[in-house]
Amino acid sequence: AQVAAAREGLLASEAEAVFVKAQRSEIELRLERTNVKAPSSGTVLDRDARIGSIALSARADSLFRIAKDGAIDLDAEVPEPYMPKIAVGQAVRVTPTGFATAIEGRVRLISAELDKSTRLGRVQVALPYDPRLRPGTFARGLVELDRRNGLMVPQSAVMFDTDGAYVLVVSDGMVTTRRVQTGLKEDGRVEITSGVTPSDLVVVRAGGFLRDGDRVSPVELNIAAKDVR
Repeated sequence: AQVAAAREGLLASEAEAVFVKAQRSEIELRLERTNVKAPSSGTVLDRDARIGSIALSARADSLFRIAKDGAIDLDAEVPEPYMPKIAVGQAVRVTPTGFATAIEGRVRLISAELDKSTRLGRVQVALPYDPRLRPGTFARGLVELDRRNGLMVPQSAVMFDTDGAYVLVVSDGMVTTRRVQTGLKEDGRVEITSGVTPSDLVVVRAGGFLRDGDRVSPVELNIAAKDVR
C-alpha cells in the first residue's frame, strides 16, 4: 500500500511539474510579446502608440511608422508635358529648404496617372540618408532631360522689353543693344541661342543704367564655369 501511495505521489508530482513548465512557457511567451520590435532599424516618422495603452496584434492601425534605414523619399509633382521624359533610375538634383547645396536622388517610382484637376504627375525620388533631412520639408528637384553645348550668361545680363529679350554688348568702348533668343534657364543662368557669340563682351551688371551709344571702360569679370559656360 505504501508503494502504491508513493507511486501515485510521484505521478502527481510529475503532472504538477509538467503543468508548471507549461505555465512557465506561457508566461515567457507573454513576456516576449510585450516587447514590440520593428522589422528593421530606421527613423520614426509617426507614432500612434501611447504609454499605458493596450497593443493588440489584431489592431488595424500601426503603432509606429518607420523610414527604413532612415531613407526618405521626395514626393515630387511633375507637369504633364515632362512626364513622358521621366524614367525610373534618373538622377535628380534635390535642394531641400535650408540646404546650401543639392543632394543627388534617384527616381524610384512614377505614378500611373495624373491628377485630373492639376494635370500634375507624382514621382517618388529616393534620397540618400542625411541627418539634416526632415519629413515634411519642402524641396526643389531638377532632372536633366536633355544635354547640349551652348552659350550661357548670368540672368542679370538679360533684360526684356515689349520687343523681347536683349543684352548690352560693349564694342570698342561703346554700348550696343543686341536682340537675343533665350533657351534653357538654370541656377541663375540663361542660355542664349542666338544674338551673341562667345567673343562678345556682354554687360553683366548695371545694364539698366546704360543706353545705346554710352562710352564705357569695361572691366572683365572672371566668372567660373559653373556660373557661365
